[in-house]
This record gives sequence, C-alpha cells and structure tokens, in this order.
Amino acid sequence: MKHAKLLLAVLLLLLTSGCAGEPLSGRAVVNTLYLDWNTTGWRAVLVYVTSSASADAGQAKPEALVLSGQGATVADALQDAQSASPLTAFYGQNELLLLGPGAQGKAMYEACVYLSNDSAGRPNMAVFGVQTLAEDWQPASGEDRYALLRQLEQAEGESLYTQRLYRLAGAEAGILPCLEVDCRAGTAVPGDTRLFLGGQCTAVWDREATALAALIEGQVRSVSLEASTGRGPVRYTLELPLLGWEPSLDTLTLNARLSGYLKNLTDSGGLIHTGKQELADEIAAQLEETARRITRQTFGQGQDLLRMGFWLRSRDAAACAELERAGRWYDPDRIEWEVRLRAL
Repeated sequence: MKHAKLLLAVLLLLLTSGCAGEPLSGRAVVNTLYLDWNTTGWRAVLVYVTSSASADAGQAKPEALVLSGQGATVADALQDAQSASPLTAFYGQNELLLLGPGAQGKAMYEACVYLSNDSAGRPNMAVFGVQTLAEDWQPASGEDRYALLRQLEQAEGESLYTQRLYRLAGAEAGILPCLEVDCRAGTAVPGDTRLFLGGQCTAVWDREATALAALIEGQVRSVSLEASTGRGPVRYTLELPLLGWEPSLDTLTLNARLSGYLKNLTDSGGLIHTGKQELADEIAAQLEETARRITRQTFGQGQDLLRMGFWLRSRDAAACAELERAGRWYDPDRIEWEVRLRAL
C-alpha cells in the first residue's frame, strides 16, 4: 500500500512537471518491462502507470496500460512498442524486467546486455523469468493490470533469491528466479529458480536450493522451508543462519560451515515438542546434501555464480590462478560443506 501511494504521488508529480522542454504529462511512466523471443524476433510489452478521474470521488485513480511491439532486435521491439502511442516512454521508475519463456536461454543475455547500455534498463532492476506470453497482457483492464503490478511487487519481495540486470549482462551463465504470473486472474507468486550455463537451462532449483543460494550470497537472514523427514513433511523456520568460510591454504580447499537455529517445527499434527533435535540433525543432513548439489551444478561446472571461490582467492590469489590455468580450479570437492542446526 505504501508503495502504491508513493507510485501514485510520483505519477502526479510527473504529470505536473517537465524536463528538457518536454512536459512529463506526455510521458508513459514505465513500471515493468516484459521481453520475449522466438524465431520471428522479439516481443516487448511496456507496462506503464497512468491515472484516471474516479467517477464517484473525483480523485486520481491509478491504472496500468500496455504498449506492445515486435522487431528483429530488442531495440526494434522497444521502438515499435513506443511508436504505438503518442506518449514518450519514461523509464525512471522501471523496476522490473520479466523474461518470457523464449527469452530465458541465450536470448536472455542479448536482452540484458542491450538493456544494461540503454535507458530502458536500470543496472539494479530485478529480473525474473515468467511463462506469460506477450499477448496475455492485453485482455485485462487497466485497473486489473494495476492490481497485478502490486501482486508482482509482493511476489518480488517474497522471492528468496533476487537477480539483478547487471549480473546477467555479458555472460551466458546466470541464476534466474521465476514468478508464476496469471494476467487474467491478476495473480503473481514466486516460482522455481533456474540455472543457466552456456545459454541453456541446466538445473531447476526448488525452494530449499533457492534458499541456500540466497543464504550463500547473504540475501536472506531468515527463511521458512519444508523438509521430508522420517516422520513425514515438517515445516520449519531457519533463524540467524551463520555461514563461515575457512580456507585451507595447504590443500587450497574451502570448508563452508552453515549453522543456525530451527524454530516453529511443525507437522500435520501441529507444533512438534519432542524429538526436535533429531529432526534438526536430519534436516541439517538434507541441507548439506543440497549445498553439495548446487556447488556441483555451479562451481563444478566452471561457473562460480555464488562467488564461493572468493574466500580462497582472497587468501592466495596466485595459487588459485595457477590452478585455473592448469584447468584444476573448478573442482566441486574444493568446497567442503558442513551444516549444523540447533532446534529451539
């Protein structure tokens, strides 16, 4: 609600001010940019916020409208979308880049490289994958689309892992969190997370793997998860996770130690009161195996996307560089995981 009020206030300010001789009332304030690709070229959808007078209150009422375009390149598609309206696209409030199903492979990097060097993109804008198609944005009303923007904002906040434009630009490898978006229903919720190497999706991470990736990068400090245990599905909250990196310069290995507290252990019968530490040990073993798996899928494939190797390079950069030249640096066994959790 606070964000919606702020966005409306910014919109009203823009409508009553100008810049470089052009009245901002003639601009489409883009909030979300959608891109997709197929063999015929690129599709672009600019979702922008405007206001209409409320019939019963006489007050400004926010709506979200769309401009759609297509072209052989990202630039062509954006230009085609902008030419569909007399308004000039204003990207100063552009917060979100959504990549359709065809733009989540090699095309993802083409889009991100272009946007990182164009006013349509902001280096720190959040990037998510969606299965939504370009034409799905059209049927909804302006008010429904505005409600969807609020849902997108909420889903972005609830997503465990956040990706930024500048990190995806210039390399055919990256981690792409996804959102499940239904334009007709006006809903958006966090989905899975996809790992791309060489422009191809090589792994799909569930919530647990996504949470660990976010923990490794310091993006979250508390997370609620569910584990399959010997006593059935158990939900829990991991509080105060502490990740320590202990380099061994003798062997050039890295001991990664994750510790934390488990709270609110719950099964189908409600809160668990007995055998909690045994459950914590079982959950720790599962998290440890998941950490090894995502290490194999990233570092073990020659891509230190979670920047784990930094802790070794910072201690002996020359030795690490020598291993890399010899083709022996990206060994998943170089990072040893240990997870210890305490049940509260």
